[in-house]
Amino acid sequence: MALNLFLKLECGIIVKKKNVIVMIVLALFLFSNIKIYGEERNRMRGIWVTTIFSLDYPDKPTTDSKLLKEQADLIINNCKKMKMTDIFLQVRPSCDAFYKSKYFPCSKYLTGQQGLAPEDNFDVLDYWVKKCHEKKIKLHAWINPFRITKNGDEEFNSLDKNNPAKKHASGERKWVVKYKKDGNYYFDPAIPEVRELIINGAVEIVKNYDVDGIHLDDYFYPGKEFEDDESFKKYGQNFVNIDDFRRDNINKLINELNKRVHEENKKIEFGVSPAGVWANKKTHPEGSKTQAFESYNNLYCDSLYWIKNNMVDYIAPQVYWQIGHEKADYKTVIDWWNEKVKNSKVKLYIGMADYKAALEKDKKNVWYGTDEIKRQLNLNKQYKNILGEIHFRYKLVNDFDELRNLYVN
Repeated sequence: MALNLFLKLECGIIVKKKNVIVMIVLALFLFSNIKIYGEERNRMRGIWVTTIFSLDYPDKPTTDSKLLKEQADLIINNCKKMKMTDIFLQVRPSCDAFYKSKYFPCSKYLTGQQGLAPEDNFDVLDYWVKKCHEKKIKLHAWINPFRITKNGDEEFNSLDKNNPAKKHASGERKWVVKYKKDGNYYFDPAIPEVRELIINGAVEIVKNYDVDGIHLDDYFYPGKEFEDDESFKKYGQNFVNIDDFRRDNINKLINELNKRVHEENKKIEFGVSPAGVWANKKTHPEGSKTQAFESYNNLYCDSLYWIKNNMVDYIAPQVYWQIGHEKADYKTVIDWWNEKVKNSKVKLYIGMADYKAALEKDKKNVWYGTDEIKRQLNLNKQYKNILGEIHFRYKLVNDFDELRNLYVN
């Protein structure tokens, strides 16, 4: 009897131990799956869809609403097949609009003539937003804030009469500067009315369309030779040098834009994709160990200030160098960004140079094929603060089988 009781107790203990072990293993399995699923679900896989020069959309300018819909459907469906979660659609390439705007005329890159709208009262952005959401894809409205032309005088002369650049091209209320280095025209960021125009244009999009985000690319001041001495005299009394003055003008734009779009919609995602290197350590103590083009000193884009002050929801630096690059090693650059967002509320995405892989024909070049892109994607996943990527750009990715399948296999 004693033996039977002992065996029963021993068996019970063994069974309990087995149950505990099974429960632990099951819990670990479930936790592991939840963690992996969460990473996949929350990791952003984005792609830029470029409209300037009809690089991605539309195939060529047209007023035909049927064609515009068909081409939009094709791109969105292909992005879904590529498992992209976010599309960044360029809706204001050059002081114009791919949507109905009271501030900017309809883009010539859409219909062939600035100010000419698509037929049947077709609203391009509204269609894109609805179709993206049907496919569970987020749609970010990508705008270029200050650029007016890409083809100099000829393009400027052909601007629609209602274009704000045309209205303020001269006189005491002049908003426009011709940048002699490239022959193109830009709005002067120092002028309060210019910044207000850019902000109003973004708020208009958020108010009238169910977009998921407002996105700015890396074009702010076009360069150091920007002729804004008069603006400096008028507005820069509190600054010793013009460089700090210019950076402050961009900071004011970002800060106010962030505030205003979130006042309109608290859930909107506002972010910027600056050039990959903020500053080199040689020129700034907080810079990265690189020797590359600096957005801080050339475009007056102080993205580190925005991060420190939580003035953007995310930052997406365009890290367009390979791993091991002599002057701007990919790993060195993403190390720097990963560290800088660490104590902020700002999300970090990496802008990827898929275009280099798509266009490279030399088999000896590191960018030939997709090995480099894949190495970079794998490296990104090792960083806690890198939450995804944005790929440049749609057509080059979609037309290259291996790039198209980066997230599929």
